[in-house]
Amino acid sequence: MAQVLDFFASIDIFCLPSVLDSFGLVLLEAWSNGVPCVAASVGGPGELVGRAGGLLVKEPSAIELRQALGILAADASLRQRLGEEGQAIVHREYLANDRYQALAKILEGLAHVRATEPTGSPGTS
Repeated sequence: MAQVLDFFASIDIFCLPSVLDSFGLVLLEAWSNGVPCVAASVGGPGELVGRAGGLLVKEPSAIELRQALGILAADASLRQRLGEEGQAIVHREYLANDRYQALAKILEGLAHVRATEPTGSPGTS
């Protein structure tokens, strides 16, 4: 885990040009560290980055990737803003603690609902 943190601490931009990823967990790792992302506009990465936290490229060609990376490389305030947006998405939607708290509320609500007796006996008509 320390190596992952060291990696993200050492970069200013993360690029995932894959068109095959169904989600893009690595994007959440980058965002957790305040790093903006560049991704292809398809699949899970396209859906994630299309909301905020980075720039999308229509096709992951060298020309389009260079343009998107160049935009972020030239603008520190944009990198910071997009990194913060991504970080906010992670904190708001993807942290395990939040998921556990949401599940706990559901279970607490269910615990206060009075169970009803089933009608009839199993196996009888």
